[in-house]
Amino acid sequence: MPTLPNCVALVLSSVMSNALRALADVGDPSLRFVVVAGERPEIRIADNGPGIPPEVMDRLLVDPVTTHASAGGSGMGMIFCNRVMQSFGGGIRIASASGAGTTVTLDFPNFKNRMHRSDR
Repeated sequence: MPTLPNCVALVLSSVMSNALRALADVGDPSLRFVVVAGERPEIRIADNGPGIPPEVMDRLLVDPVTTHASAGGSGMGMIFCNRVMQSFGGGIRIASASGAGTTVTLDFPNFKNRMHRSDR
């Protein structure tokens, strides 16, 4: 990410923290981190945790919702992460199935193909 690398690092930290928390009680935990370069850059973080319940999934990026309130979770983490990604033209996609884990994809704009004007 040529701009805002600290913001991207903050988003990655939050998403990784969620994934590691989801794996705490998994017998054979797996966490994959994939970077895709090219026309549509993205970073995918996938775990084999318990998945996100559908009633939480529907609200995850828009409403404060947490399954970790007892551990201090406020439910604002993914909302914040999504807003950070949107602030520079990206976004977040989340795919999850009960018992089959979760994949969070950070979508980035293609900065290589953008024209830059120096007369502004």
